Amino acid sequence: MKVNALPTSTISGSVSICKGNPTNLSEALTGTPPWSLTYSDGTTPVTITNITSTPYLISVSPTSSTPYIITNLNDANCNATVANMKGSAVVKVIGHPSSVISGTTTICIGGSANLSVTLKEQHHGT
Repeated sequence: MKVNALPTSTISGSVSICKGNPTNLSEALTGTPPWSLTYSDGTTPVTITNITSTPYLISVSPTSSTPYIITNLNDANCNATVANMKGSAVVKVIGHPSSVISGTTTICIGGSANLSVTLKEQHHGT
């Protein structure tokens, strides 16, 4: 009798992105392909089937800072237990920079004047 090892997964890829930009999370898998996994942002589960290579890249584009975990995993032979699904990845969404220019004066053609520019980051998430 052959006893198959349980598949394992480790998710990684904590990064900071600007709102609306995509990023990849990396999923390291063990076991016998093909794999099927479900990941979640704490609200919406997403299932991916027929994964044939590892590490597998999961593309995400959150609009606010979001943690991701693997909630289900199986390979061609077995289903993983919770202990076999490790790690988490946090995608921090940062704001796009903005600027405010100020200053008023009257000058003659060819003259110069000083203007003030204030740069700031707009926050879109925590």
